[in-house]
Amino acid sequence: MPKKRNEIDKQYLWKIEDIYASDDAWEADFKRLAEMMPSLPALKDGFADSADNLFGALKKIEEAQALGEKLFVYAKMKRDEDNANSRYQAMTDRAMSQHVQLSCMLSFVSPELLKQSPEVLRGFLAGHDGLKKEYAYMIEDLIRSKPHVLGESEERLLSMSADFAGGAQQIFTMLNNADMKFGSIDDDGAEKELSHASYIGFMQSDSRQTRRNAY
Repeated sequence: MPKKRNEIDKQYLWKIEDIYASDDAWEADFKRLAEMMPSLPALKDGFADSADNLFGALKKIEEAQALGEKLFVYAKMKRDEDNANSRYQAMTDRAMSQHVQLSCMLSFVSPELLKQSPEVLRGFLAGHDGLKKEYAYMIEDLIRSKPHVLGESEERLLSMSADFAGGAQQIFTMLNNADMKFGSIDDDGAEKELSHASYIGFMQSDSRQTRRNAY
């Protein structure tokens, strides 16, 4: 039967401390990103007026986005270790809310870039080694998808919807993985707990009755 997490050898577990050594380190970066975010909307001024402006702005945006992703991945993976752990439920919710705020603040990026013609943007790439090396794919992909990019206000609305749009999935995850209990079954005379983790093992049992009981 599957073991509980605290019964498994550490070599088989996620090494999440490679992302953050402690929750305190996570909190420090959460605060750092919160302090970075108010300055991001100002990047819109002159954003795509020159290759240098564009490269400098994209570097700052990339730093904020990478930090936000790191915060969310740590919190989400810690929550996934035990979906009933309220501490990491809360940290995941905080990281997601911060991600939505960040997305709203950066909703100007694609519309502002696409105010420039493809020829101008490709000229920026050709004349700036940093842009060409780090952001050529992103810019070319944006040019390709231009017919499907909304205006800034619409992009902002889409970003704002992310928090509640995932609500149903989050509710199901908590219900299915933390709140719902499936009881135990008779496995050849022994009562054993039925769970998502143990179900496959029961269904591969040599005993037809055990498979029937689990199903």
